[in-house]
Amino acid sequence: MNRCSGGPATDQFDMLAPLVAWVEQCKVSNGVTA
Repeated sequence: MNRCSGGPATDQFDMLAPLVAWVEQCKVSNGVTA
């Protein structure tokens, strides 16, 4: 992980879109890739 040098890190993922789809459209996600 290159957290300090601007590389890919585990905090760069979209958690909001799958959550909104689940609540508003009853779409269940297989998971969130981090």
